Amino acid sequence: MQWLQQYLKLDEEISALEFEIKNHQLDLTRWQEGGDLFKQNSIDVVKRNQQIVEESIKFLKKILAGKREFKEGLLERINHFKGLDNQILRMKYIEGKTLEQIATELNFSLSHISKRHAELTRMDRIAEGFLEEIKRKRRA
Repeated sequence: MQWLQQYLKLDEEISALEFEIKNHQLDLTRWQEGGDLFKQNSIDVVKRNQQIVEESIKFLKKILAGKREFKEGLLERINHFKGLDNQILRMKYIEGKTLEQIATELNFSLSHISKRHAELTRMDRIAEGFLEEIKRKRRA
């Protein structure tokens, strides 16, 4: 389920970048005419800070575009995954559907989908524990 972890991590990074861009845009309005920082500083300081914030926004947007492009490519690959297990994981964690909705759409009983989901999450925890044990032994 590495693809799922990668997708969810990427989604978090995109959200964080979007939040940071909004904050920078708010800062920029403070440095623009009528803003509190515009009124409190000399024109040289204002222009320099406007430029810094604008460049930061441009840089963050470039990073955001790259992450969105990567996420789209990853999602395209995920949508081609076959097998019930991958369908359950994709529908649950990427599409945000309930196990009941998944069961209905895939024509399986809720009990079967719930058991498969529980088994998948259990296997993932075992795999994570195994990987952590290997990492711990390598460090020792």
